[in-house]
Amino acid sequence: MPLVRKRLSVEKLPAARKHQEEGAYVGGRRPMALLASLFALLVLLLLPAVAGASSLEASSSRLAVWPEYDDPRVLVIMEADLTEETELPATASFNIPKGAEIGMACEVDGGGGHACKAYKLEDKGDYQTLTYQVETQKKLFVEYYYEAFPATPGERQFQLDYRPAFPTANLEIEVQEPARSTGFAVEPDFAAGETDSNGLQYFNKQVSTPVVEEVLPVNISYSKPDAEPSVKASTQTDAGAGGLGGAASTATSRNSLITIAAVIGFGALFFMGYRTFRPQPIGGGSRRGGRGRNENVVRSSPAKQRGGGKSGKDRSSRGAFCIHCGSQVVADAHFCSECGSERDG
Repeated sequence: MPLVRKRLSVEKLPAARKHQEEGAYVGGRRPMALLASLFALLVLLLLPAVAGASSLEASSSRLAVWPEYDDPRVLVIMEADLTEETELPATASFNIPKGAEIGMACEVDGGGGHACKAYKLEDKGDYQTLTYQVETQKKLFVEYYYEAFPATPGERQFQLDYRPAFPTANLEIEVQEPARSTGFAVEPDFAAGETDSNGLQYFNKQVSTPVVEEVLPVNISYSKPDAEPSVKASTQTDAGAGGLGGAASTATSRNSLITIAAVIGFGALFFMGYRTFRPQPIGGGSRRGGRGRNENVVRSSPAKQRGGGKSGKDRSSRGAFCIHCGSQVVADAHFCSECGSERDG
């Protein structure tokens, strides 16, 4: 008669085996769900540190417009002091004219040190937006040059449209009058201010709570008999501009390394968690090959096989245990009813 290997249903298994079967079904899924939740939580916690999700708000800002200062073009400087409530890291945004040459995009420490950042430019139609990551300091600095008029002697007249990119409680606008200029005028509502050590006069205006993205026009006009700047560009300034590319490149590399490290860390955590909590096969090992995790399970002890004081009826009913799967086997059976393996001895 051919051998038929039959498998008992879960309901007919011994209590320990049934618990093991159910544990493999339920426990194999709960740890994976827990691991997925932990992974999602880590992503939410660390993503702001890589991407800079916090919004900006400044207690005060400054816009300085210096035509033909150390270059035939117009030099524009923008500064902002962020509020104490602003959370870092964050993304800083500044609206600037198209075609501008960026000199510096930095965060400034308490000692006046400028940490220049890698920046991005986004086309907004008739202007562009400069963005960079602010990591530790709450004083921002952006400097750029742009051509507002031909670099020739004669009349100068141009309008700078300033668009605040984030809220600020107070904005100070400062315009510098170029050396050797005549008929200098700046509108609207600018008042003449102090004169610096180079003999250059400044005009100022205060604006309370300017509206974000609303244009504040600054109209400047004057005449000049030459195209020479007010002061000569210093070698220190040139060296600083030359070193900016390296600083920006370093910042880009650092941000890339942070992103790569975060991805690798998430992957390693997921792999280790899966290895730890993945469901294990019931009984361990192959049922047809080696003995697997049940290799220490043996048949009844020699004392029980010899009777051990019990009757022959008891010995027949209790039998031995399969060395392959650990199931109880009837004493006079030649094959295990659980796994179908031939009895040993």
